[in-house]
Amino acid sequence: MGITHYWRVRPEALEQALPAVARDLATLRPYLPPLQGRGPGEGPVLRPDLVYFNGVEPGGDYEDFVLTPRDHTEGGRIFGFCKTGFVEQRPYGRAVMAALALLKWHCPEAAVNSDLLAADWDEPCRLVVRQLGYPVDPFWVLEREAWRLRDGGGREFLAEGGRDPRPLLTWLDDLARQGALPLRPPFKVVGTAASFAERRPHPHIRSVYL
Repeated sequence: MGITHYWRVRPEALEQALPAVARDLATLRPYLPPLQGRGPGEGPVLRPDLVYFNGVEPGGDYEDFVLTPRDHTEGGRIFGFCKTGFVEQRPYGRAVMAALALLKWHCPEAAVNSDLLAADWDEPCRLVVRQLGYPVDPFWVLEREAWRLRDGGGREFLAEGGRDPRPLLTWLDDLARQGALPLRPPFKVVGTAASFAERRPHPHIRSVYL
């Protein structure tokens, strides 16, 4: 079990976007948790060809976050990931999320995903908005939606999923039939959440909102 963030991007697209990502991260550094580079006492690497950092040892670090167009590729695209904690995310994870929000902004074709909810990305995205003026939204960064659904008993609720709700409906149906969700199948899409403030985690299933 861990908290991991993921990204897929063409190397040439990352090469083009990375100088702007590094520049903007340098601007955000005063507002981010403490970061270190390749070892204790070394600052993060924020170069046009490489972004590399971790949390500060001891206790604040976990996996290195590395953005470089020289990374390994699968099917012509870089597949990167960074685990930022086990049960709880280490503070430097907010810097990882800000970096990936910047990657999405400067390279919209990049696919960014996360084990965390879009609502957990609110703080890093707000930082980018406040300090840099880029109108990034967590649901845009992660290409997700908060779907307004209705269960078989007529109860309405919100559930976070992809922009195509069909896999989410199948997943919810399986959970409900296993008794892991206090809702009754079948499930039907009613619409989408009207505002970010509506999104509140369900106490049992973190990606479902009542």
